[in-house]
Amino acid sequence: MQQQFLCPVHRKWVYLHPKEAINHIQGAKEQGEQLRFQHRWEEALSHLGCALEITEILMDLEHHRYSKYSLLYTALSVIVADTQYRLKQYENAVNTLQNSKTWLKTLAAEIASQRALPASLQDCIHTLENGAQFFIEMMQRNYRHNPHQQHSMQLH
Repeated sequence: MQQQFLCPVHRKWVYLHPKEAINHIQGAKEQGEQLRFQHRWEEALSHLGCALEITEILMDLEHHRYSKYSLLYTALSVIVADTQYRLKQYENAVNTLQNSKTWLKTLAAEIASQRALPASLQDCIHTLENGAQFFIEMMQRNYRHNPHQQHSMQLH
């Protein structure tokens, strides 16, 4: 993940207390979703971004439990990107999805070296790739309608 939402102290806490951190994911996700419902995008982004980053750390620590977290990680990546898009942080939205896809591909390569890669992980990677492409196309459409705004994003 490129953009960081957790401060160094909380990031360290997650690494030291992964079991306790699991509970914080759900609370941050629910709070972020409630704030999105209220159109409080900035606040929502903070909560959802924290949930995403905690999930990524837990997946990094617990490769053997990737299936438990990969769908949640994908869903959080998409909702964070959508929130960034609503804040007109177009490049951040695309970067969130591309970075999440790249990170999952790296994890998938590590898993594939030990055992067969489950289709669900491949589906998550494909979803993130499609999401990034969707935001790129939206930015290009917006640029055609507002040529004074420049967006030069490409899918990696």
